[in-house]
Amino acid sequence: MSKNVINLMAGICLLLVLGLPGCGGGGDQNTTQTPPVITTLQNTPDSTSLAVKSLIIFDWQFDFIDNGGDVRTGTYTVFNSSGDTIYNKTINLIVPAGKIAGTLSIKSGVVAFSSVGTYTVNMYVTDIEGVNSNTLTATFTVLP
Repeated sequence: MSKNVINLMAGICLLLVLGLPGCGGGGDQNTTQTPPVITTLQNTPDSTSLAVKSLIIFDWQFDFIDNGGDVRTGTYTVFNSSGDTIYNKTINLIVPAGKIAGTLSIKSGVVAFSSVGTYTVNMYVTDIEGVNSNTLTATFTVLP
């Protein structure tokens, strides 16, 4: 082989070696998900109408923003004044595909509180990838 052919082949090999690391199957793609955000948690009924042993259905309403447009579930947990979990529920949310903002509402099942006191509720939503939003907290008081 001539010296020119050998130099040409060496140059091609060098270009291939230097150029291949830039090619690939996208192994370094950014897969970080942006979590949904919820705000303005409101509950009905409020504490002025809660009495021990009355049967209550709560309506929790909140605003959401989810740039991925894939919010799927809402979870709420109720704690008594000692911090013990007394109720926990995850509900499938009906959100039109691709909707990235709006107001959502979750209704609880029928709840009866057996004791007077202040109760705390934590609420968050989860998107289809399993990414949780921030947690909002509300309190209410059960009266005699």
